Amino acid sequence: MNNWKQVIAVVFVTAVIVTACSGDHDTGTTPEQDQAQAIVNNRDVYNPINDVEGDNYNARQVMADDPTTIIWCSVYPTNPNVKPFTVPVVGKLTSGNKRPYPTEQVMAGGRDGYVPEDWYYPELPGPDGFYGSSGEYRYGFDPAGNYHDFYGLEVYCTSLPNIIQRNTTEILVDVDPDNLAAIQSDVRKAIGACRAINPDPSVPCDAAADALGLESEVEQ
Repeated sequence: MNNWKQVIAVVFVTAVIVTACSGDHDTGTTPEQDQAQAIVNNRDVYNPINDVEGDNYNARQVMADDPTTIIWCSVYPTNPNVKPFTVPVVGKLTSGNKRPYPTEQVMAGGRDGYVPEDWYYPELPGPDGFYGSSGEYRYGFDPAGNYHDFYGLEVYCTSLPNIIQRNTTEILVDVDPDNLAAIQSDVRKAIGACRAINPDPSVPCDAAADALGLESEVEQ
């Protein structure tokens, strides 16, 4: 019986010591931290009801999926002796790291040797059906079928040249930049007719190229 009393006394003393050391804050936080947490707990957080992020994504994909889209890309070379310039690109800029096949293979099983069914591709294609991330360099074709590579260059693209592009860069078309908005619709219709015959963007679309005053270096 005395042994039990001694055990109970030890437990009681230990509990008193622990309580005295921890004070009123069992979690080890300071009053300031408790106050900050109370603010967090009482905060009225806004929950989005619109899908703006998704709408932006879809709008971009729709534009990129239209073969008649024209984007005007301004290039700002690092060489101070080269004037910034703007070129029209049909469709979209494509990343040089995009490819139609996976780039990584992983073995799932533990059997010795190469067993085809033990291997799988962990990489998933993007919404465009291609593998790989955007980066390294981007490229595209103008309405005349000319290839443009933007590796290592600062690039800014718009669906129609704005006042900054018109005033600070040389737009590489043989028409008045102020008239581009008026003729762009006709150019897109011409590209649509060309792509209905041949979807290859490297094949010149003569009607669109002529409207923009572009010369083709592609043999037809």
